[in-house]
Amino acid sequence: TPSNLDNSAPGTGDSAASQSDSAPPTDGANSTISSEPDANATANSDVSSTEVTTADDEKDTVSSVDIVKYDDGESRLRLGSGHAKSWRVVNKALSRNTIEVTERKHEQSQIKIQYDPDEKKVKDEGFMDEIAFIFNGIGSNDREYVLKLEDHGEQTDVIVLNDEHLPLLNDNDAVRLLKVIADTIKADLAKKAKAENSP
Repeated sequence: TPSNLDNSAPGTGDSAASQSDSAPPTDGANSTISSEPDANATANSDVSSTEVTTADDEKDTVSSVDIVKYDDGESRLRLGSGHAKSWRVVNKALSRNTIEVTERKHEQSQIKIQYDPDEKKVKDEGFMDEIAFIFNGIGSNDREYVLKLEDHGEQTDVIVLNDEHLPLLNDNDAVRLLKVIADTIKADLAKKAKAENSP
């Protein structure tokens, strides 16, 4: 049974997701965490796999953002939206964190990235550190990760895969990567909610 590590989404309080045994089971789990359905999401939408444009900002929202941990040690990022929106939202989050995407395979729902789990955000550093980051490029501690988006209709799981394309188990760096993506998506949702509520 998965445990919900982070079940808060901006503007929805602490009950953005609830456990449901009737939801479709995922690999190695007896239950999943369900979210409010998004009637506008379709799993078969044709999505550009090369870039994420700002024109998508208005429609690219998810109803919940949760990190779910399973008994076998696997962690997943669960988004309350169909595959098409989740694909765009995840790619946008990677871009906002300057995480290098080396390959996108939309048909396989996979994104190959270079990520340094110990790297500090550039915006938290001084001006000279930012300049050094730009000229020095990718840090030497970068590791290659593959993110797999698994479609479950009205929700999508983001899984970090190992070299054998199996989910990474009990991997703190994988959890940290999922948390970075989740926090970025939540910040985006909060910004949109604030903009909608402002006069």
